[in-house]
Amino acid sequence: MVFPVVSMKGEHGPPLKEVLESRRQRLGFVPGSGESSFPAVVEDSSWVWAEDKKGRPGWIAVPGTAGRIRFRVNATMGWAVLGYLETYTSVGACSCWLGDGPEKRINARISERVSVLSLAVLRTGSASGMMNVTCKADGNKFKIVSLQSR
Repeated sequence: MVFPVVSMKGEHGPPLKEVLESRRQRLGFVPGSGESSFPAVVEDSSWVWAEDKKGRPGWIAVPGTAGRIRFRVNATMGWAVLGYLETYTSVGACSCWLGDGPEKRINARISERVSVLSLAVLRTGSASGMMNVTCKADGNKFKIVSLQSR
């Protein structure tokens, strides 16, 4: 089975500290370069496209904010798989849902002293086709690195 993938395609984002400083300097700024292969609609400048580790870009929830991020996907089979960073420190949780499907709470904090890619399956309620994957962080850092739909 082949799945359409929305990914970074090797594009690098700017360092997280640089993005946060830029956002502070320009109220309401959402970085416009680098995320073109992983587009999203960001609410209240609450998520940024950046690297928290060199060479590892993603959509990162800005700590201290709780806005939403939305991705447009073609969920012809009614599901999507969200890739996110799971780690042992300085992260929180995020609630995500696909279209009219149920909200899924995803906790990115683990006890093992590692940072790994984890996956969360999101299902729609009844619809299929083009729809949004919507996520809202709990005010802590949360990093989305990939999204697949089928």
